[in-house]
Amino acid sequence: MLLLFLRNWISPIPLHPTFKTASSTACCPTMPFTPQTSPLRTTSATANDLVDLTYANWSYYEEFPSLAESCRRLSPPCVDIDLPSPVPSRASDVTQLSPFSPRSDSDLNSGGLETSSKRKSFLHERTEILDSPECDSKRPSKEVCTKKKPRLEWVLENNFPMDHEQDALDALHQLSPPGYNMSKNQPYINQSGDVIQCYRCSGEKRNKCHFKAKVVYDSTENMIFLYSSSTHDHQKQSKHTIGLPPKLKPIIHEGVNDGIMPAKLHRKILEKYPTSKVTLQQVQTACKWEADKLLSSLKGNTIGDLHTYLSENTLSKSSRKHAFGVLHGWRANGPIDLESEAADICFVMTTKNLLRNAVRQSRSELVSFLDIDQTYSLNERGYPVTVVGTVTRSHQFKLIAIGVSRHEDQQANELILETIKDGMRELIDFEWTPRVAMSDRAGAIANALTAVWDGLDKLAKCYFHVKKALKDNRHRFSSETNFEKFQNDCSLLAAFDDEDQFLEGLRLLDRKWRAREKDAMNWFLKEWATEAYRAWFSGFTPPGLPNTNNAVERFNRSIKVYVTSHQRLSFSKLITKFRKELIYRSLSSHSSDFWNRPQLNRRSWCAAQLWAKQNKANFLEAKNDNLFFCPSSELLHKLEIRGGVSKPAIRKAFSDFDKSLFCLDGENFDSYISRRRMFWKLQKQPNSRTFTCNCPSYLHTATCKHSLGMSILHQFVSIPPKWKCNTIEQMRKRGRPKSVQNCLEKAS
Repeated sequence: MLLLFLRNWISPIPLHPTFKTASSTACCPTMPFTPQTSPLRTTSATANDLVDLTYANWSYYEEFPSLAESCRRLSPPCVDIDLPSPVPSRASDVTQLSPFSPRSDSDLNSGGLETSSKRKSFLHERTEILDSPECDSKRPSKEVCTKKKPRLEWVLENNFPMDHEQDALDALHQLSPPGYNMSKNQPYINQSGDVIQCYRCSGEKRNKCHFKAKVVYDSTENMIFLYSSSTHDHQKQSKHTIGLPPKLKPIIHEGVNDGIMPAKLHRKILEKYPTSKVTLQQVQTACKWEADKLLSSLKGNTIGDLHTYLSENTLSKSSRKHAFGVLHGWRANGPIDLESEAADICFVMTTKNLLRNAVRQSRSELVSFLDIDQTYSLNERGYPVTVVGTVTRSHQFKLIAIGVSRHEDQQANELILETIKDGMRELIDFEWTPRVAMSDRAGAIANALTAVWDGLDKLAKCYFHVKKALKDNRHRFSSETNFEKFQNDCSLLAAFDDEDQFLEGLRLLDRKWRAREKDAMNWFLKEWATEAYRAWFSGFTPPGLPNTNNAVERFNRSIKVYVTSHQRLSFSKLITKFRKELIYRSLSSHSSDFWNRPQLNRRSWCAAQLWAKQNKANFLEAKNDNLFFCPSSELLHKLEIRGGVSKPAIRKAFSDFDKSLFCLDGENFDSYISRRRMFWKLQKQPNSRTFTCNCPSYLHTATCKHSLGMSILHQFVSIPPKWKCNTIEQMRKRGRPKSVQNCLEKAS
């Protein structure tokens, strides 16, 4: 209890380290004490020590009435304090006090200290004490107390017209010595409305160099002024700075230019500077950054740098076939800093050979097709990147152009598509008029496509996005089993080749699932069954064209994996990497990629021959000689179970199939789908020796075993000798031969 009383009675303020003694530890057990670090070993303190204590603990005394009171409170009970002149009265007051004396005003008055009224004027009393002659020697200097930054004196180096910004920046970087550069700070606007961009020397941390420069964009005089302050001072060296010394950077620069490997550069540095502690990993990192800097097409991230680069790399008729550039109609307007949200950026990157991919695809037997999509997370500001291309017969994506824009609305997409359309007309003398376009559910892209091309016949939607939306909304279904069944029904619905049958199946699907999954069905019909968004079934696009944009999505994924490595890059790095990628894509694009006819392999020829051999007598020819109906494998399997495949059974099944394209009385969704998949319709193309089919395989690749087998039966095509099967009945099936024979055989 005594210790607690002493602790609360003495002072709630911690004791300063310069006034701790060995005996003070016992009186103040809450304060740590180390005898070796204590400056005072005696049990008495002089006035000079108290003055030192006063200046060291200035913030501690602000709540005490006087300096003597402060000294009395701070001194431990076991320390005898003697204060000689020039303040003997106060020294006597302090020496006569005891830590056990009462703290009332009467006791203080009897001890010679000030009364409570005098105690209120502690500021005046403190001033008297500090103005004494002995305190003057202990007073800190003004330079030590005030830590104000020196005022910079700016010297005008040069001035340039407003349209010569690059010359001003070149003059700025010439102010730095070799191995150093000027680092940019955040710009600001002064009261006159001038934009001021400040720079500092890159040796500020390592060498404590205080050289600074600023570029003033004076809009009133339409001039650019370059100022500098002081001179470079790189004599000092900081011990804690990490990185390569500036004297080694010229060696790295020359080595990267000459193609020297980092290990050899490291040995060269150690030979020239034996005392250097640079590691191989530091040299490798420096070589990587230097290579990126040398290969960078865009040196800076300002609007001025981007504007200059786009104007210098605009494609023209004299440009080479694989030369990278941007098309006319680009925009790069806004403030000086590219990071600003007010920047208006829109440009399209491509090569002349990539633009010819549209020509090659339009001249093939496929319908002129455009595939477009937007991807994100490629640049620091999150601007969308629009990818425009087409596909081959094997659904391989072929790039045409890449557009970058700040916005993703209809106006921005129209500008990108108009730029591509005008660029083809100007550079390769081709008027691109696609008839079918594929996009996702974005309304801005769809509206832009119809606005740019009035003759667009069909605007298809991606079926993959339908399946993805179903998975994202699986919580709307009451059970996982219902969700899987509904997903299978949607896949059967997507295989229709006719829009009328698709709408009839959609109506039956609603009737089937309305009672069980009302919420999910309402969502599905609202999102994917309206006139604008129901163009996702296979028959909407012509045969051979995809009903998904998986090709462009796969291209977007390759860009994020192999080009940006899933990082958000600045515009200087992003344009540099796109330049390499587009040149590579341009060099690998040839006319042979767009086959005029489907490429048939051994598997296709063998399947067609086997189908023609087995179903030669099962065809039903319509009144029109160019129209045939062949039974599907599903129907033949059902007939075999019922009693065998025969011509009367096939005709009876065809009569049910041909009753109506729409739902019959008492027919549900499953029976309607089964009836419409009994037969495949084969039709001979006019003025051609080929057949078309409405099976899912033909809708996907524009070739199937039915159409090729019918051409073989009519001797419209000749089988290649290396793939001709004379003994087609003994053809070996896929997989290993089974080791156990059938235990039962069908009676003949």
